[in-house]
Amino acid sequence: LLISSTCALLVLCTGLYLLRGHRRASAPASPDAPAMPPAAPAAGRWRPVHDALVTSDEFENQVNQLTSVGYLQGYHAAPSDRGVTVHDPDRAHDGLNLYTSGHAPEAAIMDMQGRVLHRWTYDFADLQHTEKVDLSNPFKRESTTHWRRVHLCDNGDLLAIFDSLYLIRLGSDSNLKWRSPMPGFHHHMQVAEDGVIYALVAGTTTVPGRREGMVLDSIAVLSPDGKVIRIHSLLKCFLNSSYMHMLEGFENRPELFHTNTLQLLDGTQAHVSPVFAKGRVLVSMLYLNAIAVLDLERMTVVWALDGSEDKLWNGMHEPVLLDSGRVLIFDNNWDDPGIRSESRVIEFDPFIRQIAWKYEGSSDRPFYSRTCGTNQRLPNGNTLITESDIGRAFEVTRDGDVVWEYVNPHRAGKSGELIATLLHVTRIEADSVGWLAAHGQR
Repeated sequence: LLISSTCALLVLCTGLYLLRGHRRASAPASPDAPAMPPAAPAAGRWRPVHDALVTSDEFENQVNQLTSVGYLQGYHAAPSDRGVTVHDPDRAHDGLNLYTSGHAPEAAIMDMQGRVLHRWTYDFADLQHTEKVDLSNPFKRESTTHWRRVHLCDNGDLLAIFDSLYLIRLGSDSNLKWRSPMPGFHHHMQVAEDGVIYALVAGTTTVPGRREGMVLDSIAVLSPDGKVIRIHSLLKCFLNSSYMHMLEGFENRPELFHTNTLQLLDGTQAHVSPVFAKGRVLVSMLYLNAIAVLDLERMTVVWALDGSEDKLWNGMHEPVLLDSGRVLIFDNNWDDPGIRSESRVIEFDPFIRQIAWKYEGSSDRPFYSRTCGTNQRLPNGNTLITESDIGRAFEVTRDGDVVWEYVNPHRAGKSGELIATLLHVTRIEADSVGWLAAHGQR
């Protein structure tokens, strides 16, 4: 379905750009590409903990091999502490924390002190009828070991993504309710008020004479029971819009968008701009270094912004449209860390491109995640940030004070030199999980 809906448009658009002579350098390697350390002691997604007390030649060689992977160069030292290391109950927003870690295919809810209240887990090997999935790709093999993203439903069900593979739905007791009918789901999903699921999915197509297996993203719409209702091609949305020029040079890339986030708009910001009308979708496309608002009914892009304008960001994740009409975004700074070797979170006006607030860490505690990373604006005005590569999540005030911090306790290696990636941490309200009482955990 994805191939048939986009192939003809792709060929036509590619021909037009070739005739016009547009060219742009190919995108660098994906910051979400595989990075399995040599001789890793356990399956999963792990990163070096630089300040671990390890001096062995074996570990030094391992670090050298890891840093030879382009997107890992320039990362900062991870903290050696574990669990909740900072908690200011007077200034932190009270609640529970839903998180996913690269150590295993599981998710957990923990309280503000780090005590786990509930856990879901499901192994990829237990899925049925996946034998046709090609796991020769090392990234896909790594993706079977953990979940890239999860979404907690009101009844305790959990949606989870084996990245670039399947979307699954589990009950609160981790029983499998369904698996997506096809692979390719990746990065992110959102659930509408009626339970309909919007999720990112990738497929491949071929441009005759140009490239085989070009990866293109779409937004799949699924019923609550996992049936595909329709698929919206991002390529078609761009070709139907005035933002088609943002795709210049795409025929040289094996992957066009590398979309990593989507947000369903509920219309509460429509008073700021009609661009933010209810039912539209905000997406983040890493390879274009851009965010865009899509009208899925009209299959078009109604607004887009390249982060290179005014140097707003340099590789990004997790744009969130706030009630004010501003956008909160995680600026990874992933393709030129030599200029600015730290990440930051910024809040900006998307139309005048003016930064209203930012957090860049401090001289004694900078933060940097070359891959992944999330941010969440909390009801008290604080911001919860996930520094994924370092395995750390922390809550900061508007003044930049850290009032809560959690460091992933999952370590591996002979001396604990590897820390599991903390893929995302989300603060949820304690009164939203009444189903936990049925499990005797509240």
